[in-house]
Amino acid sequence: MTQTPAKHPLKHLRASDLRALAQLATQATAGLTHIVEGVHQSVRDTMGMKGGALSGQTGGFTGLIYRSVHSVNRLVGKGIDTALAKLLPVLAPGDASHPASPEREAVLAALNGVLGDRLAAEHNLLATPMTMRYQGQSLNGHALPAMPDANGKILVLVHGLCMNDLQWQTSHNGQPVNHGTALAQ
Repeated sequence: MTQTPAKHPLKHLRASDLRALAQLATQATAGLTHIVEGVHQSVRDTMGMKGGALSGQTGGFTGLIYRSVHSVNRLVGKGIDTALAKLLPVLAPGDASHPASPEREAVLAALNGVLGDRLAAEHNLLATPMTMRYQGQSLNGHALPAMPDANGKILVLVHGLCMNDLQWQTSHNGQPVNHGTALAQ
C-alpha cells in the first residue's frame, strides 16, 4: 500500500524557523554528546581509568575525540546560524508578519511547554513569551483594542501546559465551536 505524500508538508513553517531549528539541533547535539561522554566516563570509572579535568569528562585520546566533536558542532552551528541570519531576510522578507497557522502554534506551544525556559535563555526564535490574548491577538496593556461587546464581566481562560489559546476552539458536528464564546454566553 502506498501513501499519498502531503501536498505541502512544510507549509506551516516560516523561513525563520529554519534558523531556530538549526540552533536547537546544535544545542541538542552538544547535550547528547555531553551525556554520551558522561556515560563513557562512568564505564571507565568502574574500571579504574582516570577521567578528564571535570567530572563526567573523559581524558586522553578519548577526551580529545569528544572535545573535537564539541568543537566541530560549535563551528558548524555558528556557520549555519551566520549563513541563515544573512540569507533569511533576503529569502523571506516580512516572514514574521505572516499569520501563523494553528498547526504551527500548537507545535510551538508543545515545544515551549517542554523547553520554553531553555529556548528563552538561548534567545531562540521559537521561544514564545507568556501573553494575555483577546480574539487571537496578544494584548498590549498600554494600547488595548476596542472591545465593543465588553459588559464589565471578565472571563479568563487559562490553558494547560504545552497548549495555547487556540485549543479553546474545536468543531462539533462539522460546526466551529469556541469554548470561550460559549462560556461567555
